[in-house]
Amino acid sequence: MGSADPEAFREALLRGLRPGADLRATLGDYADLELKTGAEAGVLCEALRFYRDHPRADDEAFIRSPLHTLAGFFQQIAGEDAYARLKADGIPVLLELYDARLAALERKPDDPLCGSELMFVLKILAYYPCEETLGRIVAAARDPFNRGYMWSVVFSAFEEDHPLAGELIDRLRRRLPDGFVGVAFLDLCNQRAGAGLLDRHPFNGEEGVKRLEACLRDSDPGAFSRAHSATAALPFVDKPQRDGLLALALDHIDPGVQLEAAWASAKVGSENGLKKLIQSASLPHCSARAVRYLEELGRADAIPGQARDPDFKALAEMSEWLQHPNEFGRAPDELALYDTREIFWPPTGDRRRVWLFKYAYRAKEPGGADERGMGMVGSITFALFGETTDSLSPEDVYGMHCAWELQQTGDPAAPKDRGADSGRAILRKHNPGAGF
Repeated sequence: MGSADPEAFREALLRGLRPGADLRATLGDYADLELKTGAEAGVLCEALRFYRDHPRADDEAFIRSPLHTLAGFFQQIAGEDAYARLKADGIPVLLELYDARLAALERKPDDPLCGSELMFVLKILAYYPCEETLGRIVAAARDPFNRGYMWSVVFSAFEEDHPLAGELIDRLRRRLPDGFVGVAFLDLCNQRAGAGLLDRHPFNGEEGVKRLEACLRDSDPGAFSRAHSATAALPFVDKPQRDGLLALALDHIDPGVQLEAAWASAKVGSENGLKKLIQSASLPHCSARAVRYLEELGRADAIPGQARDPDFKALAEMSEWLQHPNEFGRAPDELALYDTREIFWPPTGDRRRVWLFKYAYRAKEPGGADERGMGMVGSITFALFGETTDSLSPEDVYGMHCAWELQQTGDPAAPKDRGADSGRAILRKHNPGAGF
């Protein structure tokens, strides 16, 4: 949406803030408005003050209160004037609203809506650096009202060139946060240490080493991600504590943690760690990651020839995609090349090599059904679960992926459905005589 008429925007905001109104629904197209001018930002500041001065008793009737919608505009910025106006006039009011919601949460500690909205506001505050916003983030990390994934989102704002990242880390290193907040903070410290932005890692001390060891000794598969985070910190821990922690990580039950440990070991000069990475680069289910580690270490020269073969690289990429926590979360029991060819690929508008792989996950229970399917590599690595079965022809699968990808990118040529016939017709037009 382009620039808004400030008066129309104001009227929509105030109408949506009336008792009984759903603000986001009332805003309509304005809900996605990117604020470009100081005038547009000023209207939002006015709405924030109105909401502060006219608290609503019916906020709990909605999935999200007006606070979430109003705060959302702080991340929909497309102009320096709008940002400056919000930082000067909007953030002080947003802080007042945050404090009021925090006080309400202390009275109703089981209110999930209030806690989630406060976490969202903390995310916004991270992008408007000043002593007041940093103070709220530090205080919340010390006594967290929400221990969920949003802490990773909040801390991610401090990963690059945030002017107060150093101050945040210095304050929290004095007493490391507990629980998931502590793991999210560990990830932030690892990122900044890896970028050379930390003189001393906050977990490089007695309390930090105890935390890292606890993560590495936890045998619960649900906690293995914490072991990954702990292992990533090991190059920044002093000897002799580092040696014992590395031994734990290298002997961890999770292969991913073992591979991370090989990287950490190689990073501090271990030849054995380097050898482990080179060996892993030749194994399809861990090759993609091992190759990235070797490149990061400046040892691309050590990548074995097999890992450079295009077909093998595609196989490794498919395996890594299937192993993602959002997909199957582990390596497939079977993975084999089904088809590869060089064709013109309409979604990208160029000629390229594409691959199809059949995969299978064997049933965990006796008599259960195996889960089988097919995935594609070469453009967007993806598997259309439940659609591309392993009994389809290569041309059908390519057609379905072509139609799906055109839809994903909003291409005008995208068919209404993503059936095989629709996609094959498009591929046939650009690849005459290729069997589509």
